Amino acid sequence: VDVWEDPKKEHWLGMILHGVSSKVLAAWAMLLGVVKLGVAKAAVSQAQRIRWVFSRKFGVNVEDVVWVISSDNIGNSVNIAKNLGLAVLRCGAHVIALAPKPHFYHVERTRDGSKVKVMSEHAGVECFKVGERVRGLHYHFRGKEEGRQALERAQKTEGRQCLVALGDSSSKWSGLLAMFERFWVIRRDIATMAVLKPEVLRAAGGPLHPGEQTLVRDIHAVFKPFGHATSVMQSDDPRYFSASA
Repeated sequence: VDVWEDPKKEHWLGMILHGVSSKVLAAWAMLLGVVKLGVAKAAVSQAQRIRWVFSRKFGVNVEDVVWVISSDNIGNSVNIAKNLGLAVLRCGAHVIALAPKPHFYHVERTRDGSKVKVMSEHAGVECFKVGERVRGLHYHFRGKEEGRQALERAQKTEGRQCLVALGDSSSKWSGLLAMFERFWVIRRDIATMAVLKPEVLRAAGGPLHPGEQTLVRDIHAVFKPFGHATSVMQSDDPRYFSASA
């Protein structure tokens, strides 16, 4: 089961049935349908719609042909399975992809009755801070015209390829890997900028010191396998299936 929102915030439910052929023992998958919920994506609503698809379109009860639901690992999806009386198979791609996320992005917590964005209690302070530093630099060199121009001028002065600073998104943490990778390439241009346009670099928060740059390199090396594993799990490789496939 996979659930997502479209740009208009309309809730849709996609159902993919996975199985194994009894004749050749080969994995197969079938898209059963994509239906609009028309209501909030509560577990009860989704479970009712799943029952409707199986009973009205296929003439069977869902529990007679399905024994486990694979989905992302939020509580809402887990509760769908409970409402249907089925087992839950945690999506491998989501497990892998979500593991590094709290280390580099703010999480929502309740403080004094209000929801606030804070650094996760599971995050390493130095790793979290260097992620914020690189994100801030790239935002300035990507989103601010003076920063973009200063980066391009530094690259042209050194005769290097003009590369833009990359942003990332908490909804797809693998963008952090691309951002760190790009930083490692343009760090020399940032050093040149410190000479040509020091005021722009100061406005962006200043350069990373050597220790922070080494930490960026090491973080990228540690988490790159997570990105690769997520890509493999989300691919069409028949050896794997996930809610993200």
